[in-house]
Amino acid sequence: MSKTYQYTEKHSVHGNPIPGFYYNQIGLDGRISTIRPTGEQQWFRGNGKEAHISVPGLGRIKVNRAHLLYLAYIGKIPKGKEVGYKDGNEYNRCIDNLCLVDSTVE
Repeated sequence: MSKTYQYTEKHSVHGNPIPGFYYNQIGLDGRISTIRPTGEQQWFRGNGKEAHISVPGLGRIKVNRAHLLYLAYIGKIPKGKEVGYKDGNEYNRCIDNLCLVDSTVE
């Protein structure tokens, strides 16, 4: 029987839960945390374009940080779209700078 971990007020000190990435949350500054089964919160350093995130059953995977910000603070990303930057600067991950663009992956 698998355990279910709940986000509680103590877990949401800094960020929003990331839909589809259970036990993980991301702050507006792009920092990512994982809630351990003990309830302890582990923050991952770094501010690069890519982030490594812990996912139960998959271990640590590499994902686009802007993608996670969009999911957590704006909403779902429709099929055929990806997250882009209004000013073209991929390091400016301010929520107001994120936008959806047509996917370049076929």
